[in-house]
Amino acid sequence: MAEYCQAVSPLADALDILQSEAKCFTGYLLPTLVTLNVQKDLKYVHALTTALITGIDKRFGQYFDRRDLISS
Repeated sequence: MAEYCQAVSPLADALDILQSEAKCFTGYLLPTLVTLNVQKDLKYVHALTTALITGIDKRFGQYFDRRDLISS
């Protein structure tokens, strides 16, 4: 259970940031995803962390190539 909390806690924090009314702008998406730190070396929930990382990359990976979403 402790490993599950370690794996899901960063994702829950990121969702809290992205769902808040004060910070619901596109400019928050990439910085939040970049700072999302899902631990990869957990023993019991390795499949979960792999699925989280793969799913986030599959869904949001194309946004990292968009110049209009990168603040300069």
